[in-house]
Amino acid sequence: MFFKVYTYHVKPEREQDFFEIQAQAENVYSRFVEKQSLFLRSKDDNAKWMEIQIYKDENSFNESIKIIDQQKEIIDLYTRFMKLIISKEELIEENYEQILIT
Repeated sequence: MFFKVYTYHVKPEREQDFFEIQAQAENVYSRFVEKQSLFLRSKDDNAKWMEIQIYKDENSFNESIKIIDQQKEIIDLYTRFMKLIISKEELIEENYEQILIT
């Protein structure tokens, strides 16, 4: 499995917009790739979020994101998303792979 992990801070007064953007983005992604998403809010800082996207493998992510990133709806949603996070500099994107230990 392949994991994309994002951390960012959402302006508290924009949280409802955040939920709407994420729901719309999930709809777009679902047309091109099978994935699961988890959204975690920090218990210590309610503006801090972690988003975990889970894909079958890295190749399925790479192939689908080429198409997804060209969708006008995703471009518009990303622009809206960037306006509701507190700091663009604090937006962190990381890649992980699942390691099975037996």
